[in-house]
Amino acid sequence: MIKLACKKSVPWFVFFVPAFFLIVPDISAQTKNIWTSREQEWVFEWNLEADKASVKQSSSGSAVWQGSLMPAFWLQTEKGNNYVKAILKPGFSLTEGNSDQIPIVLGDL
Repeated sequence: MIKLACKKSVPWFVFFVPAFFLIVPDISAQTKNIWTSREQEWVFEWNLEADKASVKQSSSGSAVWQGSLMPAFWLQTEKGNNYVKAILKPGFSLTEGNSDQIPIVLGDL
């Protein structure tokens, strides 16, 4: 049996800020698997393979937020508690025009 548990609460802006920028991604700015979006004075960038995202001011380049966006779970199995993080599905590329869906797979238990 597998149970999902949330280890700690996540601030609302972690979900709001990326969602705001992901509405209209700048596909022409894609380099390999880096998702970039620009809106007025803000730049959102997410390296899908490294799972490193940031929101920066375009004028100064200073980050106002950075972190991970891929989901992770604590799974309870017969072996005990296991932390499992999702990763980008191997072989996926944003440059193939598949920017509306991001396939992920869960790591090993």
